Amino acid sequence: MKNLYQAHIGLTTQCNLRCPHCYSIQERLKNGDFNMSLSTLESILSKLRKWEIFKVIFAYSESLLYKNFFEALTMTHDFGFDIELTTNAIELNKENIEKLEKYGVDKIQISLDYPDNRHDLFRNYPGLFEKVKNALQNLKENGTFRTRILSTQWDDNIDFYKEFQKLANIYDIDVVAFLSAEKFDEKKKKRIKEIIKIMEEDKRFTFHSPFFTPERCFVGEIIHINPWGAFTLCPLSNQIVANILTLSDDELDKIIQNAPKLPCLHNKEIKYAN
Repeated sequence: MKNLYQAHIGLTTQCNLRCPHCYSIQERLKNGDFNMSLSTLESILSKLRKWEIFKVIFAYSESLLYKNFFEALTMTHDFGFDIELTTNAIELNKENIEKLEKYGVDKIQISLDYPDNRHDLFRNYPGLFEKVKNALQNLKENGTFRTRILSTQWDDNIDFYKEFQKLANIYDIDVVAFLSAEKFDEKKKKRIKEIIKIMEEDKRFTFHSPFFTPERCFVGEIIHINPWGAFTLCPLSNQIVANILTLSDDELDKIIQNAPKLPCLHNKEIKYAN
């Protein structure tokens, strides 16, 4: 499938956080807790392999709460995919880190929006920042993963570039990815442009925003699949396109070929899918 190389898969709606920017909470409230069956996952992976997608990222809610998670990893590994995990780090203890390495996970992305205890308040979980630091230390000492911090940028944390840089130095972080769908005032816009310029000097850091880096729109390269099999064409958007379980190869190809860049801006609605 032309340009399509990566799939984000949500195995479950379960999560131990209630983040204000995560719309999967609304899906959970509407439909209740839901877990993808292993047979459904197998069907999805079979389609992805046929479409020559080579990377799977387990994202959406908290994958480590999915009771069959390591069976899911085994299946994904047996299909031959590169495997990554996005996690809030609460369940990322030494035992699970050893299992993740054993079952073929290559990269771990940890969500971290503030480089201090404000992260606890924002994500409604006391002690979360300490858990993130402990997980980063465990990854540094006990694994061969590429480690990445994934930070949702808001108006009040956009200036913390240097603090994130310190964390990256301490814990040997490979990438710090800033994502934002916020419209900032003129003062913050100037600051963001400065940060983007600084990032040219430190290649570990990336910044993506449809307002500031539209050339980095992922549409046509990524599909983001929820536990029911429905998918969007961007991990920043909740605009459901179709259901992968009922979609033919020709139908998906037509969707990918005709997908407009920056659909989030066209629809005037940007919400995070993870």
